[in-house]
Amino acid sequence: MCGSCWAFSSLGALEGQMKRRTGVLVPPSPQNLVDCSTSNGNHGCRGGYISKSFSYVIRNRGVDSEKFYPYEHQNGKCRYSVRGKAGYCSDFHILPGGDEGALQAAVASEGPVAVALNAMLKSFHLYRGGLYNVPNCNAKFINHAVLVVGYGRRRTRLLAREEQLGHRVGRRRLHSNFNKQEQPLWYCQFSTLLFIR
Repeated sequence: MCGSCWAFSSLGALEGQMKRRTGVLVPPSPQNLVDCSTSNGNHGCRGGYISKSFSYVIRNRGVDSEKFYPYEHQNGKCRYSVRGKAGYCSDFHILPGGDEGALQAAVASEGPVAVALNAMLKSFHLYRGGLYNVPNCNAKFINHAVLVVGYGRRRTRLLAREEQLGHRVGRRRLHSNFNKQEQPLWYCQFSTLLFIR
């Protein structure tokens, strides 16, 4: 198993921004990040960071497409080529952790947001669908990345997340439902928003 959620989450945000900018949907390569962003502080299949992923794309002036550089579920030798370039970014912004309003505003105005969170709770692993309530959590144990793709409002606040556990498989929606006494799921995370300039 390859712990590359950070690459899928980061590139999901980039893919959304590139689609907004160009009108064309070209999935970027998570394997490119797994293999090539170690010099930026990521650890391939042993984990990585959203911010360091964006730093790699900025320093590298791009990332290959998934079609050109397919996902292999393991560490490999870096083989980035400008011929396979799918997208780039020139800047990114880190939102304050636990700020529901900032996260909703970012998703509404900018599109999908890459988010890191605490997935060590037993309830997270047992989640199968519906509303996910997180009564308590510890922000010191950030160990998973997801892509926030939207939110909605009902009787209580609701935020939808898309979790990528592997190569386009294992996708599921997380919904967080809470009241003022409970901590929302994103209270246990920091979120990173990608801006294309």
